[in-house]
Amino acid sequence: MKHCPRCGTDKPLAAFSKAARYKDGRQPRCKDCVRAYREANRERIVAQQRQRYQDNREQINAQRREQYTGERRDRILAQNLASRERHREQIAAHQRAYAAEHREERAAYGRQYREANQEHCREASRRYRQANREALIARSRRYQAERQAASLQTADPDRQGQEWTGPEVGIAADTGLQTGEVATELGRTYYAVRSARSRYQLEVQRRRREAAPAAPDYPERTPAP
Repeated sequence: MKHCPRCGTDKPLAAFSKAARYKDGRQPRCKDCVRAYREANRERIVAQQRQRYQDNREQINAQRREQYTGERRDRILAQNLASRERHREQIAAHQRAYAAEHREERAAYGRQYREANQEHCREASRRYRQANREALIARSRRYQAERQAASLQTADPDRQGQEWTGPEVGIAADTGLQTGEVATELGRTYYAVRSARSRYQLEVQRRRREAAPAAPDYPERTPAP
């Protein structure tokens, strides 16, 4: 048992964080008190840490590089990997909850970052596609097969092979809807919607070419003697 001077209660040693610089190897204040203090003084603590880093940037970076090299670095990486494996479900649940709670903020930040770093994002995306080409193709095929199988369960058998009506083409051309959503709404299969969208895009491109002004017919130039 250990006495916490802040809350004035006796608690098991497990309630105190480890600290090698103390005789008993534990922090003098319990975890609950330390957590409450940090929550109450979050902004001030963050400001102090930021200022300390700015004042001692080179020294701190040098210490970090020295600490995380060689065997120590490998041991820390192995410990971190083992910890993530043990708490995989908790970490995934926390990430999902955080993403759902900050969906709009993350989307806005992503748009701003991509706009400010367009060349970097394009190059990174290109390198990723090249390095993972086979895996991306396989994943795309699995996704399409799953969507096709799901659409076959909701598709209307009487609609198969029928011509597409104008309203149906309009719904299929709506880029705000995913292919699976259009298939469910129209009672068509996933591949049928993909094919209809492809035909629509080709038709749009053809009409644009026909509507474009023809290039002027310049007379041939005769070579100078």
